[in-house]
Amino acid sequence: SALPGWEQLDVATRQQCIALAYRYVKTRPSGRAGLWGRDGTFSYGMLAGYSALCLLSSESPDQFARLSDDDWDFWTPIIITCSSNGVESHCRPFLLKEAFRMGESKFVSTVCDVVDSENQRHEDIFVLRNLADTWSEALAVPLRARLRSRALKPKAFQGRAGKATS
Repeated sequence: SALPGWEQLDVATRQQCIALAYRYVKTRPSGRAGLWGRDGTFSYGMLAGYSALCLLSSESPDQFARLSDDDWDFWTPIIITCSSNGVESHCRPFLLKEAFRMGESKFVSTVCDVVDSENQRHEDIFVLRNLADTWSEALAVPLRARLRSRALKPKAFQGRAGKATS
């Protein structure tokens, strides 16, 4: 397991954790569903949901596979925008691929919303750095349109030293 200490838990405790994670993902925390991350803030409830998705994806693939389209629609924004450098970082590429597979249009529209928000707030685009494994023409088309229309600020695709990055 990629989860530190997971194997030291007894089977009953692990099963209970998995059941609670599934219930949490299915019932969804209250909050501004669909808007989180665009302004750079996340509630603890949304971050807990991301952790629950990671737990399910690695420790209970059967329950993970039973997530509905509505579940994916709700959780896709946090999967795209959550910057996890800790324990959950191992599952990020898989969650991104699954979110894209389960709802391409929601995935693309969320990425575009985040790009627009980051462009406006920072004149830099951070979200694209995490999407290499999910890159597709479906993502490229609306981003190219933003570049052509000059909707993205010039600094948005420059590196820290001011040199253009590829």
